[in-house]
Amino acid sequence: MLAGLEAIETLNDAAIMTRYPVAVAFFSNEKGCRFQPDMMRSCIFTGQLSIDEALTSVNSNDISIADELQRLSIAGDAEPGLMRARAFLELHVEQGPILEAEKLQIGIVEGVQGIS
Repeated sequence: MLAGLEAIETLNDAAIMTRYPVAVAFFSNEKGCRFQPDMMRSCIFTGQLSIDEALTSVNSNDISIADELQRLSIAGDAEPGLMRARAFLELHVEQGPILEAEKLQIGIVEGVQGIS
């Protein structure tokens, strides 16, 4: 998320006016490690999964995501789909160690985890 904020600050500092608004966001539970399905938050955002379906998801300890959001005091009240994105750009910091080992500052991902 800090990289996204830095990108917006750089655009502002350079007085660059973009054709479309730029926003920074992050999606929780994208890997599906604790709750199923994977890519849960982006599926809600794009309308592929209802918020009600997501909130009833229960993990292996019989804890619902709704209960966990309440416990952590991070349950929001914004309606999914409030903002429609024209495009997404996702930063993958997982590539960091490979880039460092190769003494590169930027790279192209050659493979990803097969989430469907």
